[in-house]
Parts: sequence; C-alpha cells; structure tokens
Amino acid sequence: MASIIKVNEYKDFNNNAIITSDGSGNLTTQNISEPCLKVIRASSNQTSVSSATYTKVQFNSEDTDVTTSGTWDSTNYRWTPGLSGKYFLSLNIELVSASDTAKQCQMLIYKNGSILTYAYLNMNAFDLRSSGSQALGASIIDYANSTDYYEGFVYMQVNSGTASVRTSNENTNFCGHRIGS
Repeated sequence: MASIIKVNEYKDFNNNAIITSDGSGNLTTQNISEPCLKVIRASSNQTSVSSATYTKVQFNSEDTDVTTSGTWDSTNYRWTPGLSGKYFLSLNIELVSASDTAKQCQMLIYKNGSILTYAYLNMNAFDLRSSGSQALGASIIDYANSTDYYEGFVYMQVNSGTASVRTSNENTNFCGHRIGS
C-alpha cells in the first residue's frame, strides 16, 4: 500500500485525506472515535428492580456533549452504533437496597439480547443498609456490525423488598465509543 505525504496533508493510496494540518500545528483526523454515546439515569431512581430478577436499566437522558452519532433507543433503552468496528463499552450502576441487607448484585452489558460481560459482588459478608448504596462498573472491548445493539441490566438479591438504580450522572451511566475499524 502506498501513501502520499505532503506538507500539510497525509493521504492514502486513493488520495483520501487521513490527516490534515492548518499549518499552525492543528491536526484534523478521521472520526474513528465516532459513534460515541453517554446516557445517564437523570431523573428519579428506577425503583422497579425486583429482588433476584434481571432488570433493564432505563437510562432516560443522553449527554449531548458526548453523544455524537449512532442510535439511542429511548423506548427500549438500547444503543445501536450503526457502524461496524471495535467499540469500548462501559456500564456503571449505583444500586440502593430498600431492605436492611442485600445478598448479591450484578450489572451486565448485553449484546443483541445476550450477556456480553458483567460485574458481580457477593455482599453476604457486608451490610448494605437501606440508606447506603453500592456502585459497580464493567467495561469491555467488542466488535460490532452495523445492526448490533447494546443494553445495560442489573440484578440484585435482597432479603426483603426491592432495590433501586440511583439517579447519578457520575455513578449510573452507559458509555460506548468506536476505537477502530
């Protein structure tokens, strides 16, 4: 494969610009990190997390400063990047137990309806009081085609009552961005 190098431009064999410079040291590159997504749980805790049940996290706000493209489905709470490539995905969830103690919790990234990766915490040795919470995070690099989709799920087993996904931009979010083709 051949390349053409010019003073302010780097091109591929088909004369497509890969990197350009304005002559002052400012570079413009291809947007390999797009599409990019960040969604958060922005209003009220999600209280519909029943004990010992896998529950989809209902992220209800896109961070428009980060989200550049792809499709966030706010009805089904899933992201379809829409462009084939390698993606870095991260899911962070803050869980709150409505009872005195929680036994275990998981948060999971699903791809096309199946578990892709998860984080797990066995809390039998801990007391998670009803006023306390537990934040978990998981991340993975995955290859997606143009129609693959990703979702976030939680699982929490409590002695009695239910659990909630806490509203928090810092601790409850789902992010993804393209890192290569």
